[in-house]
Amino acid sequence: MNGSEPFRRVALVEGVYLAFAALAWWAIDPVRQTFLLPELFTTVARGALLLGIFVAGVTAWSYPRLGARAGDHDSLRDPPQ
Repeated sequence: MNGSEPFRRVALVEGVYLAFAALAWWAIDPVRQTFLLPELFTTVARGALLLGIFVAGVTAWSYPRLGARAGDHDSLRDPPQ
């Protein structure tokens, strides 16, 4: 694995996340007003978007380790008869 690969992967994931989060951030108020939701909706939705930046980065950074273990589970195989 190239030393800069994790950084590139995190930058790509964060860039895509931020692009979609910017659209969602912009759409929160119209959605709240359309569905007559309380002000707390705006606070929670924006907090979740901000927390998602961290979660997306950590997931992108550790993805090779997560993906390497995906096929190691015996539960995916046929049970013994």
